[in-house]
Formats: sequence, C-alpha cells, structure tokens
Amino acid sequence: METGDADRLTMRFSESQLVEMLQRLGLQGNKAHSFISHATYRKASRDLFDQPLLKLKDGSYLLLAIAAAASSIPKIILSTLGMLEVNLDARGKRFEKSMIDLLNQNGIKAKTITCTRDNETYDYDVAFVWGEYLFLFECKSRNLPTGDPARTYFFSLGIRKVVKQVNRLAEGLNKHPDILSVHMPEAVGKRIVHCVVNSLPFAKFTEENNLHFANEGGISRFFKQSEIGPRKLTQTGLSDIDPASVIAHLWDGDKPTPEDFLRHLRSPIQLAHAIHHMSINPIHIPVGKDEALQLFEFQQTDKSNDSLREASKRAGYRTGGDLVP
Repeated sequence: METGDADRLTMRFSESQLVEMLQRLGLQGNKAHSFISHATYRKASRDLFDQPLLKLKDGSYLLLAIAAAASSIPKIILSTLGMLEVNLDARGKRFEKSMIDLLNQNGIKAKTITCTRDNETYDYDVAFVWGEYLFLFECKSRNLPTGDPARTYFFSLGIRKVVKQVNRLAEGLNKHPDILSVHMPEAVGKRIVHCVVNSLPFAKFTEENNLHFANEGGISRFFKQSEIGPRKLTQTGLSDIDPASVIAHLWDGDKPTPEDFLRHLRSPIQLAHAIHHMSINPIHIPVGKDEALQLFEFQQTDKSNDSLREASKRAGYRTGGDLVP
C-alpha cells in the first residue's frame, strides 16, 4: 500500500498453480479444490474478508492481498460454516468423548452417566469429581449466529432450551440422589457445578452458583499452560514467555486447581479480553424533519499488552510481576 503500486495489491494464480501450492502445504486430493471453492467470492458471500479469492473469466484466480492480510482465519471458518448452514449436531458423542479424554489426560477421571428413574432418562454428558466439587458438563455442538439477526434470535432460543434441559438434569439429582450413590459414589456430598460446554467459541460471564457457559477451546487452553503472554519467533521456534510480561496467570499456583477452573468458568479470559476492548458508539440517522434513528455500533478498540493485563486484573487474574497470594 505504501508503494502505491496497484499490481502489488493482488496476486494472480492459475487454478493448477493454486491447487499445486495448497497440496504442497498439506491439503491433499480434493481438499485443495474444496478449499478454493469455499474461499472464492460468490453471490452468497458476506464480504471479501471471508472469501478473498475472485474467479476470473479465464478460470484463473485473483487474491486480494489487502483482504487476505486483514482476515481472521477463525472468524472465516465460523462464518463459512454458518453460510453453508453446516449441522454439527452429529458430532455430539464424539465431542463428549473428546472432553472426557482431555480431562483424563490431565489426571481427572471423567465419564458419562446415563440412567432411568420413574420412566425418565437422565443423561449427564461428562461428570467428574475434582476436589470438593462435582462438575457436570452438558456438551453442545451448534453453529454460531455470526452476526445474522435471525440466526442470533434462534440461537438465543436454543440457549433457553439448553437452560431448561440442564435444570431438568439438576432436578433429577434432587429427586433421585441414588443416581450419584450408584453411578459415582465419590461425588456424594460434593458441591455440584453445572456447565454448558460448546464446541465452538461461545462463553458467558456468570455468577459463582449459576449455570456456566464455556467452550472447548477455552477449557483446553486452561489445562495446557497457566501463563498467557507474548512470545517471539526464533530460529529454534517460539520463545518462552517472560514472567514479567505475562498477561494473565490462569492458575494461582504451579498446578491447576478446581478453584482456578471455577474462576475460568465465571470469567473466561478470552471473553474478558474481548469485552474490555469493545466500545459502543451511537449513530444518528435523520429520517424526517424532527426525527432521527439511533443505532448502536459495536467496535473493537486497539489492544496492547498493558490493556490486556488491565482486562485480566479486572477479571480476577494475576498478571506479570504480581506476587502469588
């Protein structure tokens, strides 16, 4: 952009060149053709940031470098799945198993509890005891609305349905305490924590005793490493995180504890960072002589390591240089 040379703002590929490059980078067979199809702008596309390839009359492709450079791969994937109306419900059992495997790999014994009482079936997708708590996960694999008003509405209806479903499961434990004594005796007398775990990135701020909403990526990141912070790319790979530059410690000690996990469920770090860097700007549009339409636009503000640390502290996390309490 600084050179003002228009030829440097685009990249042109023949279809064979593009397929060969994608296959060389790991998209084997028809996957390369499928990727090109989904990355090419078409009538149903929302914008060029989601599909930055333009197909020309001669069959070649033009990549808009500005759009590609400013694109967010995770957002593109979610947007494309939404546009294709992909149904992820079939992943349900595999998702439950992946969450159980994740917990087991971190030394936490988890399992599914399915039972029938008074002709009613109760299915607790993931159940595990950690410390003085019994965690019960309700796993959901559903598309996100990606900003579409109609899909947002129906997504909110789905959330209400999930809340009713979890309330029913909670009531089942109250009515039939033998469920735990039979299927998970080590959970008897423990404090019960209910959580809806989404396979896609959807989480909410919640109070300590309420139903929590988390996502697979956030939970996986919680167990992976305590520190979140900037790293440098060196010839030997990514550098370690400098303790003084840590943006957030997900754990208060050397190992994760159930109390650390509860904090993550109440204040997901990724959500804390996003909300802290969001502003709401009013827009006024005249629609008559004495009338105007007022809209509110959500905008992201610039991020810095200092602003991310401030967001972490407000959410209850320690940052670089803070002493262990």
